[in-house]
Amino acid sequence: MDTNSSAVKSPPRAGFTLIELSIVLVIIGLIIGGILVGRDLINAATVRAQISQIEKYNTAVNTFRLKFGYLPGDIPDPTASAFGFAARGTVQGTGDGNGVIEGNYCACAGEAIGVTESVGETVMFWVDLSTAGLISGGFNTASATVMLGADITTANIGLYLPRAALGGGSQPPPAEPGVCIGTAQSG
Repeated sequence: MDTNSSAVKSPPRAGFTLIELSIVLVIIGLIIGGILVGRDLINAATVRAQISQIEKYNTAVNTFRLKFGYLPGDIPDPTASAFGFAARGTVQGTGDGNGVIEGNYCACAGEAIGVTESVGETVMFWVDLSTAGLISGGFNTASATVMLGADITTANIGLYLPRAALGGGSQPPPAEPGVCIGTAQSG
């Protein structure tokens, strides 16, 4: 009997071949690539939505200016009241018709500092656009002359400002009600 003819067969090895491993790596790479491309598509859609929202507001402002002759928020009284908009103040930044949208920090002895967004033309901008029916939302809580201060929070900011498409929110202004930080400087 020949001992070489009855060779002992080794048991089959457990594991993956190099081809099987490479196929798995290619599949994992395709999945990761698809996730990254999908995330980029979502981000691009969000940016497009924000651009569309800004263009919508730009169109609304231009329409407002053509129809009423002033920028929204900057209409002086009695013109604002005659058009059915909220009454305005008598100092700079509360509806003075100067073609600049200004805030009004406080009215110290008839002066406006023009640095806050919680009172004055900056908030009346959205009120006027909403009242004219040029944007959606009822932003009628703001005032041209009453300092809201701490009343504006992240919970109720939607009553004063529209939500941004990118990020989905707005940031409330810092609150220091009733504090005058300086006087208007003449150049």
